Amino acid sequence: MPFISKEWFYALCIFLIPLSVGFDLPGGASISFPGELMLAVLAGMVAFQILLKPVNYKKILVAPTFSFAIGRIYLDAHFISIQ
Repeated sequence: MPFISKEWFYALCIFLIPLSVGFDLPGGASISFPGELMLAVLAGMVAFQILLKPVNYKKILVAPTFSFAIGRIYLDAHFISIQ
């Protein structure tokens, strides 16, 4: 039995991320706790899932939403207005 189920973790992320509190760290860095910590754990879980059970990425790459997001990132990166 896992320590915590994925569903509970996702629910905690949705509930706690808006309630995160910023902390200043030495060296001028800052972190929002517990939001950024939970997002780092979530990214690790996703990476572990991809390594454990690879997904057919062709479905993702041909999705219209993915194409729109990549196009938007491209346009923002290449057509930045210089003031």
